[in-house]
Amino acid sequence: MGTLVCATWEPAGNVEEIQRLIRQRVRELENRLSIFKQTSQVVALSRILNAGSEDILKKFRSSLFHSSNVYSLAESAEVGLENHDAGAELLFRLEDILQANRFSSDLARVMEASVKFANLTQGAFYPFLGRQMHDWKKLVAERANREFELSDSIIDFGGIAKGYAADQVRDLVVSKGGENVVVSFGSSSISIAGDPVCVGLQSPWEGLEEFGHLLLTHPALSVSADTATRIGSGKRVSHVLDPNTGKPAFTDLVAVLVCTADGMECEAWATAFLVLGLERAMDLDATQQHIDTVFFTADGRVLASPNLQITAHPGVQQWLEAQRVRTQ
Repeated sequence: MGTLVCATWEPAGNVEEIQRLIRQRVRELENRLSIFKQTSQVVALSRILNAGSEDILKKFRSSLFHSSNVYSLAESAEVGLENHDAGAELLFRLEDILQANRFSSDLARVMEASVKFANLTQGAFYPFLGRQMHDWKKLVAERANREFELSDSIIDFGGIAKGYAADQVRDLVVSKGGENVVVSFGSSSISIAGDPVCVGLQSPWEGLEEFGHLLLTHPALSVSADTATRIGSGKRVSHVLDPNTGKPAFTDLVAVLVCTADGMECEAWATAFLVLGLERAMDLDATQQHIDTVFFTADGRVLASPNLQITAHPGVQQWLEAQRVRTQ
């Protein structure tokens, strides 16, 4: 999945065997979920959808973006899809394809969760932006004179797959007797089992490397961030696309951290909130009592759930206040 994977656990046990199993599982997940492997299952699924399901995808997209009741689907994380005709129709189609092609349960779980969270976020998280994301990444790479890895997948699991993979590796280590397990995929998706873990919080603002640390007590954490934003100048770079426009999501948020029990859910909410911007994200966040969130804004504010134990490094608050005064 193009990211660094780190795992620690106690007691040591048969370290070499567990390491082998982790590498095997990560390769397996990459072969199933990575859009950058042309032989992966998700790319194969994407080609099938592209060849015969355009009408269903258009109907699903329309149902998300043209509802008159923006947050009616997000009153609870337990909202089912049976009452949402477009989502249900898409899931039925996906189920037929998955079974007919004997695709893995990993792909099925991530795809089903992606459709669910597209519904819950009213399309702010949207898994079918693969082509748009490819075009923007290609443009950025060409401007920087860098090589670019091509992908023709209409599906993009970039906002959910790492959370799933981190949970899977954590559960694998636990199944082999590991305790106090910590698994990190690229530092943006972390899954733990056992004692709480102190997690460092990188600053999303230019001129400040680290914000502080958080005591992680939830099983999973995910961060979606646009780093190196200069306070007061507005957000100039975004790594996520706004599904409504297909263009980078320029909002007043520069980073969002979400903690809850499930890695996929953490990552999907973090992505959606970054797209929505602070006001709409906080409204939606208030309907999800089981998640805890930290919002970092473009003007240097931090708004966090009172359930989270966060400590800023000495001098950080004064630095932020100085930046805000400077830009007034």
